[in-house]
Amino acid sequence: MAARASSDLRTAGRPESQVSQAQLRTVAGLGPWGRYLAARHPNCPLDLLEDIARDPDWRVHTGLLDNPNTPISLLENLLGTDDTDEIKMVRS
Repeated sequence: MAARASSDLRTAGRPESQVSQAQLRTVAGLGPWGRYLAARHPNCPLDLLEDIARDPDWRVHTGLLDNPNTPISLLENLLGTDDTDEIKMVRS
């Protein structure tokens, strides 16, 4: 199973497509880095994406931007937070 981090755990790699939603929930429970990896995975279930969008760590939110299945409404909600500048900085 791999939501996929680089071997040194400093960056995220391309997610494996065969990761189950249950496995992503487990990864998300491992802390901010796990929530980031789960958020960016295309198999991440909607309810977990919604939970991650409420995470207090703006760095976790950047994973939502990498997920093609993140609903626009979640992204719009993030733009209304105090973290907007940090998220934009990471994406540029």
